[in-house]
Amino acid sequence: MTGDIHIAAALIVGPDGRTLLVRKRGTRAFQQPGGKIEPGEAPRRALIRELAEETGISVFASAPLPLGRFSAHAANEPGRRGFAPAADRRPGTGRVGTA
Repeated sequence: MTGDIHIAAALIVGPDGRTLLVRKRGTRAFQQPGGKIEPGEAPRRALIRELAEETGISVFASAPLPLGRFSAHAANEPGRRGFAPAADRRPGTGRVGTA
């Protein structure tokens, strides 16, 4: 399959400097928590939904902070490219961000 995938992902760094990564069952690639943006869904809403689904992390809608936009070959989906508004969780602030 080819084509673009639009995702929302979070960069979450703890106070100790460790970065939170996730891995889908049965795969080898680790990645930032987040996932595909549903049709008509805002990236911020998608990130909040995906963080809750994947990690149980609850994020206030006002908490996300812009970090940037990135693209790369999609992990676990050969031949596809992922595009993501980037997310940032700043140590000590309790805030998670996305573009």
